[in-house]
Amino acid sequence: TGLSNNLTGTNYVQASPSGSFTISHLTPSSVNPINAGQEVNISFEVHGASGTSLSFLVDGSIAFKDGNCDKQLPVKLDSLPNCNSCDYCNDSTKSKIKTEASNVNVSAAGNINVAQQFNISPKNITKITAELVFFNEEAADTSCLQCNPATQNNAWHFIPLNTASWNSGTLLTGSPDNNAAMFPSKKIMWFCNQQGTLNLNMVIALPQSIKGKKCPRRGKICIRYSFTDANCKTCEKLVWYSYHSN
Repeated sequence: TGLSNNLTGTNYVQASPSGSFTISHLTPSSVNPINAGQEVNISFEVHGASGTSLSFLVDGSIAFKDGNCDKQLPVKLDSLPNCNSCDYCNDSTKSKIKTEASNVNVSAAGNINVAQQFNISPKNITKITAELVFFNEEAADTSCLQCNPATQNNAWHFIPLNTASWNSGTLLTGSPDNNAAMFPSKKIMWFCNQQGTLNLNMVIALPQSIKGKKCPRRGKICIRYSFTDANCKTCEKLVWYSYHSN
């Protein structure tokens, strides 16, 4: 039966969630009827898009005269050009976060020490979080690594002391980001208002062996870093680390 009359373009495009945009140069605004075998080309421009995604839609219906229900209304979309600037975190004029050098070791106390450097511009960062999202340790010789129940609640969590420093400046102490506001915590955070070279130093507790046992260990962890800037936009980096001790 054709395309419905549509001067605003809202049937053609949606922005979500709670997004917005304006349409210009929409043509045609309606086509009724669409004849058998007819192709309709719809063109428009999208301006001022706000939202995490844009969906391009065409609404239509088919009136059947011969009782057959196997009719099709194919819809074809032109390929859109690569548009990294549509993604705030991939637009280097808005957010540029470079993952730099890192170092991971297992301390004498049996914890993982993670040192990670980032270089961030061009907006000041107001909040940083680090969240342990994956961990796996290879099976150890049980005759050596015997779990210490007194420390098991700390295992695979951040424990003090976790610090951040910008451009080799003052050390900022990380806080637990959880409902209890206490360590141990899967997530930690720092508040600031800077950009440039960022150095993070974090401590993650491993399952502890009974006192007096020193065992070789090997495993892998993943930390998700998030950076909220002065525009209240948050970008993330996932970084994987391997660790081992003798």
